[in-house]
Order: sequence, then structure tokens, then C-alpha cells
Amino acid sequence: MNPGFLDVDVDTIVLLVIALVTGLLLGYLAGRVFSRAAQRKRMLTEELKQNQQSSEVFHHDVTEHFVKTSELIKNLTASYAELHQHLADSASKLADAETASKIAEAGSVQLELILPQQGQQAQAPKDYAPGGGILEDGYGTVEELSDYTGEETGSSKSANLKAG
Repeated sequence: MNPGFLDVDVDTIVLLVIALVTGLLLGYLAGRVFSRAAQRKRMLTEELKQNQQSSEVFHHDVTEHFVKTSELIKNLTASYAELHQHLADSASKLADAETASKIAEAGSVQLELILPQQGQQAQAPKDYAPGGGILEDGYGTVEELSDYTGEETGSSKSANLKAG
């Protein structure tokens, strides 16, 4: 055997033991910290999936609500038209011609307001807000806001300087 190999002093052995214990302790603590982070990440990922699923269910419910509402309004409109037709037919049989024509005209005007004419597309509502409203392309931009406040923005100042 090599006599220099076994010739290690006690201080070196103590330092090696201290380094080993310190390394084990640091490894254990790092494992606990990263384990908690991984567990929190898994928990947050699961919560995100649940929220996304809940959001999808909500959007599906909203879509179903509007489809059902549309069907009910369509049925209501058809019932109104049928009721009006019944009144007009009854008026033509039971009332004088002037009353019958007034009932027929009144119902046709109302139906024209509710139902678009055949071949026409329903139009989106118009935005009558002053200054163009929220449907305007520049709504909410800095330049648009300066129109209401009276203050010039940096880009409008530079445009004015170039123009002047």
C-alpha cells in the first residue's frame, strides 16, 4: 500500500465530513423548495384548465341562450302575424270595409318594422353618438381623445408644426 495515501490528517477529514453534511443539507432544502414550486405549478395549471373549461361552458350557455331567444322571438313574430291575420280576416267578415282596411294597414306597417323585406338583409344598428361614437375607427386613440379635451397630443403637435 501507498503510505502517503493513508497519511491524511484529522482536519482534512473533518472538513470533508462538514462539506458532505452541508451538501446533503443544501440538496435536501433545494429539493423541498423546488418540490413546492413544482407542486404549485401543477396546482395552478389544474386551476387554469378548470377556469378554461368553465369559460367554455359559459360561452356555450350564452350561445344556447341567444339561439333559444332568437327562436322564441321568431315564434313570437310568427304568432303576432298569425294573430293579426286572424283579426284582419275577422274584421273583413264582421266589420265594415273601412275598419277592415285600417286593421290590415296597421298590422302590415308593424310587420314591416319587425321583419325585413324578402331579399333584404337585416342591418346592424347605427351609432348615432356625437363624434362618431364607439363604432368609429379611431375610437379611444390618443388623437381622438384630444378632440374632446381640446389638448394637443405629441403627434398632433408635430403635425401642426409640419403644416405651419
